[in-house]
This record gives sequence, C-alpha cells and structure tokens, in this order.
Amino acid sequence: MTNVAQPFVLTLTCDDRPGIVAAVTSQLHVLETNIVESSQYWDRATNRFFMRIAFTPSGDASADLIERGLAPVLGQFETQGRLLDCRKAPKIVIMVSRFDHAFLHLLYQIRVGWLDAEVVAVISNHDDSRETAAWTDIPYHLLPINRENKKQQEDRIFAIVQETGADLVVLARYMQVFSEDLAGRLFGKVINIHHSFLPSFKGARPYHQAHEQHREGLAWDRNANSCDRAGRDRPGACHQAHGANPLVGQPWRSGSGHGPARRWCSAVPV
Repeated sequence: MTNVAQPFVLTLTCDDRPGIVAAVTSQLHVLETNIVESSQYWDRATNRFFMRIAFTPSGDASADLIERGLAPVLGQFETQGRLLDCRKAPKIVIMVSRFDHAFLHLLYQIRVGWLDAEVVAVISNHDDSRETAAWTDIPYHLLPINRENKKQQEDRIFAIVQETGADLVVLARYMQVFSEDLAGRLFGKVINIHHSFLPSFKGARPYHQAHEQHREGLAWDRNANSCDRAGRDRPGACHQAHGANPLVGQPWRSGSGHGPARRWCSAVPV
C-alpha cells in the first residue's frame, strides 16, 4: 500500500520570517509539481516555523532531482527537514522491552494494510519478543543495557539504524531512557507510542510545564509522541505534544484499533 495520490511530502522547520511559503511554493512551481496538500504553523513561543507540503510531479521526477531543485531555497532559510517519497514504504526500526502489546499492534496494522511500513529490525533489551520477530522474519537484536555498557549498546543501536537505512525509530513500550548523545544523533527520527497520555513532567499541571519549557514538539497522534532534543535536561525524554499544530501525513489508526483513521507526520526535526 503506497500513497500514489501524493508521491512526495516535504516537511521542514526553520526560524520564522517572511517569504518562506512563497519561496518554497514558487520553486515547486518551477519544478513543475502540483501541490495537493499544504499545512504550516508558527510557534509563537519559540518563533519556529513548521511546514508540510504534499505534491505530485508532472513526470517521473526522482526524489534526488526534487531535492537538488529545492536545495537553494531551503538553504536560503536554513531549514531542517526531509523529502519523503511516498511511493516507497518507509523503513522502521521497532524498539520494545518486556511488554509487547504495542509491538504486536504495529505488526497487526501492517499486516491488514492500515499502516504502510517495512519493519527492518527489532531492538530489545530483553529476549521476550524474539519468537514474534522470528515468526515475521524480522531481524532481532538483543541489546541488554546497564550503567557499564550503555554507551557501547547505544552505539550499536545507532549503527543498526544506519545500516538498515531506517526512516523512523518507533519506541513500542521500550523502557530505557536514551542518553543525551543518542537522542541527539537520532534527532527527528524517533517517536514513542503507547495507549494513553504519558506526560514527561512530574508533579501538578504537567502539560503547563511542557508548554512553559517549550517541549511540546509536533503533534503526531493522540498515542504517539515525538522524541528529540527538546528535553535536553531530561536526556532523551519522550514528550507529549500539546498545543502544537498536527501537520498530518500517512494514515494511522488509533491505539485501540477502533474509530476513524488518524494521521501522523513524516519524521521532521522539531
């Protein structure tokens, strides 16, 4: 199941200033593409601008050709982001600990066609899900972590992500906290999924704390939170999106598997 209606999705973020939308869309016109969906959002607290554009080319333009054509404009505004070719299923690495319900739910959604993705590896600090991975022919990497080997094992995690060419790392009840180093190296490529709201702040009014400390990030889904550098004084913290604009992307089902389909973003640094 690939998305042929919008072969390319461009997501970007940069400091807000006039002319970003005009420059990007004008260049897409020069490249003879047709914009089919566009969203943008300005975060007043941080003065960051976020944009997502889905578009189709007039011919068989490759992602490389589009990237080269957009490079001058994106460089002008010092943007961070990526171009996603929706004709290819994104590659994901799933990380799980002992409880496998979120892992199994991902596999089910892929099997029935609700989620368009290719699982290229499973990483765990326990051996509990090895048989499940073997049943689905997914390479399984057992990487137990303790204080003494954390740096070595996180280097291996990063190497697996690089070797597999993964577009996204999904934490499916993975119960280890990333170090600041790994969180930085995987910046913009990690989301945490679970079946409830899970604020990353102790005490009262956690969402107010998140807003005040600018850790809200992009809204992925009610049950999926972006993980990146935003929580640097809590290394690798997976933070709940709150008050941010949902720059939507691929179809995604809610954690319960019932109700209308929800949508998520392609990974974008925030």
